[in-house]
Amino acid sequence: MKFLAPVIAVVVCLVVAAFIFLSGDDTASKAPPVASSVTESPVAAPAGVTSDMISTAPRTITPLLSSVTSADKAGAGQVAPMLADLVGRLEAKVKTDPANVNNQILLAQTYSELGRTDEGIAMLRKVALTKVETPRVNVVLASLLSKSDKPEDLAAALKLLDDATKADAGQAGIAELYRGRVYIAQGKKDVAIKTWKAALKKIPATDNARAQLEEELVKTK
Repeated sequence: MKFLAPVIAVVVCLVVAAFIFLSGDDTASKAPPVASSVTESPVAAPAGVTSDMISTAPRTITPLLSSVTSADKAGAGQVAPMLADLVGRLEAKVKTDPANVNNQILLAQTYSELGRTDEGIAMLRKVALTKVETPRVNVVLASLLSKSDKPEDLAAALKLLDDATKADAGQAGIAELYRGRVYIAQGKKDVAIKTWKAALKKIPATDNARAQLEEELVKTK
């Protein structure tokens, strides 16, 4: 049953993400995306989700299920239907509030987790043209491109991560996490390990990406 623990955490985070982005409250629609996200019906705040949990949501973003292993995903059959339900709600929200970058980011991530990564990439490329929340958009776009097997997409991901960290040092931890994943996709395992080790020496202990960087190192060795 151990593999279910990360899945439960993923579902709880998606509940929070859904509540933040799809509640009718104006302040909620402006809240930053949560890290390590996942889904649930966004109609109401679930039991156990407090306003403190929402107000302290970190600014960096990770793809919805990217930190969950294949074994975890095998036991997470209940997550996909929730993601599918969230898509329709997010699509409606994006149509009614097209200027809300947070909703578009979450929709793009959700598309990717449902195997519609190309749609997520296309959406974020359009968002990037607006020059709004550029560092955050670049990091998430890079995370989706890192799943590609096309050399040009992986090269573009590295460039986006460079641009993101130059514009916002606060994105450094999560950017280095994805940089290593891009290197893995390029067949450069040693470079990825060096990248993650170097990142852990530089980013502060409060950075939400530290735990994921440490997990990547354990999995990759």
